Amino acid sequence: MTILPCYENRHGFITAFVEGRAFVQRGGQYGYIDRQGCLVVAPQYAFACSFSQGLAAVRDSWQWGYVDLAGNEIICRQFEEAGSFASNGLAPVQKDDAWGFIDQGGKLVIDCVYDRVQVFSEGLAAVTSNARTGFIDQSGAMVIAAEFDSASSFNAGRSIVIKNKKPGILLLDGTLLMLEEYDQIRPFSQGKAAVSQNGKWGYIDDCGREIIKPRFDMADGFSGGLALVEIEGRWGYVNEAGELY
Repeated sequence: MTILPCYENRHGFITAFVEGRAFVQRGGQYGYIDRQGCLVVAPQYAFACSFSQGLAAVRDSWQWGYVDLAGNEIICRQFEEAGSFASNGLAPVQKDDAWGFIDQGGKLVIDCVYDRVQVFSEGLAAVTSNARTGFIDQSGAMVIAAEFDSASSFNAGRSIVIKNKKPGILLLDGTLLMLEEYDQIRPFSQGKAAVSQNGKWGYIDDCGREIIKPRFDMADGFSGGLALVEIEGRWGYVNEAGELY
């Protein structure tokens, strides 16, 4: 099946199919096509997002709401900002300049009281108030205290955090592994994370142990047992043993 190139790309990206739908732009407005290239939701929105858990956030001139795979409006447009639904059925939304979470029926289940929030991941969501970040569960209870400068969503049981301007690894049970010898920690992939030290990059394992000493000018995440790295303007790959290819 070939889908002819008949759509615009004003925002500089091409969307991938998610849950059998891809958002497309025509005449400055967004809609959705299926995998056969048929328009299932006519272009009519100022902006649109990918589907997640059967719903997608869409925006008119000012407000966000949600539509289903057939284009039916399930949650009316009423939010200043809106994010994707997580596997627990909750999505972040903004009202009156504050963030909270709704369920798939549009009911506000966690009040809009936060300055920033992230999508739920592995049962927890990072929330920020007064420049301090912690984690709540889906009931809205703060289960990891808001004591971080910043924190990433959990991935494979790990969150990358900054506390007192120093990086660390936070576990789901709240255990904190501070790695103050490093300047920066990137997200984990395949149980390893790139770390920088004095302008050079290396790798740690998911327990925070250094497995490849920082010696690269740039370093990406691992995929298929290899990671893309740069040394003095030349790019190659490093394996988990630190051997270059």
